Formats: sequence, C-alpha cells, structure tokens
Amino acid sequence: LALRAPERVDRLMLIAPFVYADQLPWAYRDAQRPGLGELIVGLGHPDQMAWRLEQTLYDDRLVTEPLVQGARASRSTEGTRAAALATLRALDLPGRETRWGQVEQPVLVLAGAEDLVVRVPYAERLVDQLPRARLEVLPLVGHVPMVESPEVVGRIAAAFVRAGQR
Repeated sequence: LALRAPERVDRLMLIAPFVYADQLPWAYRDAQRPGLGELIVGLGHPDQMAWRLEQTLYDDRLVTEPLVQGARASRSTEGTRAAALATLRALDLPGRETRWGQVEQPVLVLAGAEDLVVRVPYAERLVDQLPRARLEVLPLVGHVPMVESPEVVGRIAAAFVRAGQR
C-alpha cells in the first residue's frame, strides 16, 4: 500500500516482518504450492498450540492457558486457514525485495532480540534498504513483541505516530 497508494500512508510500522524469500521457513515456502499448501496449513493440531507459542515467545511464562485457548479459538475460526494460505501464496517476496528502496515514508521496524522466527539480521537488512527507516530491537523479546512487551511497543508506536503529527 505504501507504494501503490503513497498518499494513503503517512508512516509505516513493521513488527517482526517477513520480507525476504530466504528468511521464510521451509513450511511457508512449500505452502505456496498447490495441494501441498492445503496439507501443510491443515497439519497444525490444536494440541500443539502451547508448544508453538513456546517457540514463538521468548518468555515461556507468558504461555498461559488463556493465551493457548485464545490461539486455538482463533485458529479454529472458519476461514482462518484459508486466509493464512492465501496470504502465504500472495507474498511474492522476491518481487517485493527489489522495491523496498522505493518506500518514501518514514518506517519503523520493530524486532525482538530473541526472535527465532524473524531474526534481527533480516530487520537490519531491511532498514538498510529503506531510505527513511529506523530499527528498534527489544531485548528479551521474541517474535510477538505486542504480546511480550505491550507497554514498550505501545510507547514506541505512540511516539512514532506523534512524530508524524508535528
């Protein structure tokens, strides 16, 4: 949207972004293939949700039963798997990689220092490509900063938005 309709985007905040083809886990890459994608997206068993969250969040203490139940409920909502698959298939990361330098708006990239899904070097690489970007790396945070450190993310986001209103 920042490139297609720049007049509609004043600033852009990206949190733990997947932006490069070489950073995608094998399952995400293979899910882009017809037939295989339906199989991969359908494989996630609800009983694995706690384990998945433990792999995603840096602090295992945040993996509470209400969080696990909420994630299970979200995943079981009708249309969720189809939407996830459609998103994976529409990524076209190789096509986008060459265009990051054309984004003219200010961009804040937020990364968790302990993110095992989208590692910090990818965020650094993206910030190097974006002409008006800065990187905030949150210590002791994994892949979901807004869950792991909501107050800090809120402060950073608010300051970024306010900076555009001056």
